[in-house]
Amino acid sequence: MWFDNLEWTRLVSPELSVVSQPVLGMKQSAATELLRRIDGDEDEFRTTFCDTEFVYRASTAPPPSG
Repeated sequence: MWFDNLEWTRLVSPELSVVSQPVLGMKQSAATELLRRIDGDEDEFRTTFCDTEFVYRASTAPPPSG
């Protein structure tokens, strides 16, 4: 399994299952936090959560029966 739904994960055999992440949103959150720190904000670090999605492909076997 891989993180980030990059194009090459569909080009290999078997296609890799991935956890798709909102990369642009993660970059924006990181930049906002960095700029806040540069501006002198000394509040505690913030935890940011983002939505992810599991993209099931051929590299993930079905669960065992029984």
